[in-house]
Amino acid sequence: MKCGFQPYEGKEPYLFVSYSRKDNGKVAPVLEELHRLGVRIWYDDAMEGGDEWREEIAEHILRCGVFVAFHSSASAVSRHCLAEISGALSDRNPRNIPIVSIYLERDPPLRRGIQNYLDLYQHENCYEYQTARQFVEERLKDLKYFAPCRENTAEGDSSPVSLWNRDGPVMWRLNEYGVLTIRRGEADSGEMPAHQWDYVNIVNSAPWMKDPDRITAVVVEEGITSVSPGAFAGCGGVHMALISGSVREIGREAFFACPKLTCAAMVPGEGTRIQDSAFMGCTSLTSVTIPQRASIGRSAFANCTSLTAVHLCESVGSIGELAFRNCVSLRSASVSAKTEVSPDAFDRVTHVQRN
Repeated sequence: MKCGFQPYEGKEPYLFVSYSRKDNGKVAPVLEELHRLGVRIWYDDAMEGGDEWREEIAEHILRCGVFVAFHSSASAVSRHCLAEISGALSDRNPRNIPIVSIYLERDPPLRRGIQNYLDLYQHENCYEYQTARQFVEERLKDLKYFAPCRENTAEGDSSPVSLWNRDGPVMWRLNEYGVLTIRRGEADSGEMPAHQWDYVNIVNSAPWMKDPDRITAVVVEEGITSVSPGAFAGCGGVHMALISGSVREIGREAFFACPKLTCAAMVPGEGTRIQDSAFMGCTSLTSVTIPQRASIGRSAFANCTSLTAVHLCESVGSIGELAFRNCVSLRSASVSAKTEVSPDAFDRVTHVQRN
């Protein structure tokens, strides 16, 4: 497919686009409208099938911020589209990336199993609109899942919308879309400094917490090695957190009391320590993937009442006391026999399997 822009190649979150080449004429105008709004997009513009193609596609799926699938009669029978969607939905995918389905026609003949999975995610009907611009303006322009994938410049303006601020060894900025990005300062350690955090009154002294309800997404970039205790606790509007694989510790109560957080995507790392109560009380969190050789502290995911699936890598080291207590919606949690599990780690949870 040829668009009026090149596929994004960089380290910032971006949209991965799955589509059938037969739908080029319908897909390209939508992507060009999104690009006009500053959305970073990667699409396969030249590659053919083969081992090299599969490796390239898999790499970009694993690195993307959002997976976007365009559905039609053509894509429903495309083995490439099927492989891409299966890769995004697979339990082996180490990140819980958001998925957005865009239907180019009514009721394309998708496989029932895939359709059932996709129905759980965001979906939009492009075929109901006469033009791509109208569809994007009315349905996609303000879609919350796209916010981390948008550039920090206004349309037609190359100047930054928000400037970088320093907080000890890290840099941070909050852009106009509510995306808070944490980046390692040049030649710095990448360890986030600790700030005063009062969990009783939910008062947070972190510099980005002056207006916590404005934050809609958190992006912790590669190079950051730790998320400090209470760093984002009490962010009432945050719905997505993208955490890089360089993070080795998610501090105590780091995302405590973030009631709208639905997706916590962690890039595969090793030995990550998820400290006590790190995600406690995230009542909208639906699924989470635990990296290899990670340790999970006391009450780390307690009272995450919407949590339905926990993907534990086989080499997860330990699961602490009450780690998943009162996760009453949990339906899938397979724990390796090699993992050290506290007897009450899954208190009030019935669907846990030991392998």
